[in-house]
Amino acid sequence: MRIGTIFFSEVDVIMRLLITAIQLIALLLTVSLMRVSFADDLKPQLDDPLSTSEYPADAYRILVIGDSISRHGFNAGTIANLKWDHVAGMAASGESKDYVHLLSARIFGALHVRPIALKFIQLGAGTTAVRLAPLSDSSGYNPDLVVFQHGEHEDQASGAAALSATYNGVLDFLQALPSHPKIVCVGVWDPYPYPNGIYSGWCAVIEHTMSDICAKRGLPFVSVEKFAQDPTCHGAGQTPGVQWHPNDEGHAHYADAIFKAVVPLLSLAR
Repeated sequence: MRIGTIFFSEVDVIMRLLITAIQLIALLLTVSLMRVSFADDLKPQLDDPLSTSEYPADAYRILVIGDSISRHGFNAGTIANLKWDHVAGMAASGESKDYVHLLSARIFGALHVRPIALKFIQLGAGTTAVRLAPLSDSSGYNPDLVVFQHGEHEDQASGAAALSATYNGVLDFLQALPSHPKIVCVGVWDPYPYPNGIYSGWCAVIEHTMSDICAKRGLPFVSVEKFAQDPTCHGAGQTPGVQWHPNDEGHAHYADAIFKAVVPLLSLAR
């Protein structure tokens, strides 16, 4: 009987452990699904406002390659989970306040008479070939200027070599376009408070990898590090996912910094 009692106790313990494990797995799956849903809400939604045929023939064409900082749409999920309810570069209060439209207005003023056409593209995730697919689909746009805003979603596990390959691959494609566009690259945004306001760790690797590649190619690189590290440049919105992004002031600094890099290129576009 003692042996039987001991055996029964062991089975009971094992069963309880199995039940606990099953409950834990169910909980992890639930959290995982919630994270996937939340991640989907944070995915950049870059909408092309006009088809290529609708652009004025004399338009100065700007191609914006970016993520949610450049443009983010909204749907029931973003409204419920992020309290994000409009189309703009996150977390600008409106489209006219995001860096892309502020920059476009500045360029329009500098060009005087030429209208501005905008096209937005989000790079895919994964290999260089996968990421280049959206660009290949838009190769007929023939931009005059490309703003390449990148770096926020790079996977540390993939390492600097993968980032370098992707970044070089995109720039190779852009520099081979028949319209020979001017290209301005924008550094990574990370408002995490780094010591002395200077990026370190993986964020620094991303920043330096991209800036070094641009330097070798003779392309202007605009760092936004000092704005990201300024608490007055972020924090707008009702949820952490939105608050992470540049606010109106942050977007204004983006536009000013990029415009300074664009000015020397505009005389060739008139």
